[in-house]
Formats: sequence, structure tokens, C-alpha cells
Amino acid sequence: MRLRRPCEQSIFAWCALGKANASLRIVQNGILVSAALDCYDKLIMGFVSSEWRPAMRVVGDAFFTISIETGHFVGDLFTFSCLRALSRSGEVEWDGDISDRHRSKVRLGAGNGIS
Repeated sequence: MRLRRPCEQSIFAWCALGKANASLRIVQNGILVSAALDCYDKLIMGFVSSEWRPAMRVVGDAFFTISIETGHFVGDLFTFSCLRALSRSGEVEWDGDISDRHRSKVRLGAGNGIS
């Protein structure tokens, strides 16, 4: 199908993204694409260590790096939710109230070489 106007192309692209039914959209190489919610997990895990660190330190370092390396501005709440999901999966161990991002601490979970 040949699309004539840029707005037709945008509508067609948006409809295709809707069919993908992903929870997240990101710009990759100048194109809006669907992405999995865990697409930043590897980067976030790079800021979690074997030593306890404040959860917000990990969140701040991660979302700053995401914005610098990818140009995506994900924000602290999204990054915090990703960190909580990593905790639920056992990759991250949590100390303190998991809903209190300012007073809790995190470190690598047992599945990541911690005894």
C-alpha cells in the first residue's frame, strides 16, 4: 500500500504499534517501536552490586545513564518499578519497605552470586 501523506504514514505506523500490544514504546534509530518492559533491566542491573546500596541511588544512576546512552527519558518512577520487578524475580535483594524508595536498600540477589 502506497501512502501519500506523512500523516497517513504516522497513522499506519501507530496502528501497527497498537497491534503489537506492548506496554512500552521507545524511539530506536529515529523510529517509534514497541519494547518489552524489561528492555532496560540489564542496564539497571549494572548499578546493583553485592553491597547494599540505597534504592534511589541505583534508580538515579540508572535513569541518568539511560537518558545519556539512549536519549530516552524514563524517569525515576518507571526505573523504580523496573527495580521492584527485578526484586520480585529474585535478581535483586531488597532491604526495607519495597514501596519506600527513599529508605530502602538493594543488592544483587542470591541468583547473582551472593551467598
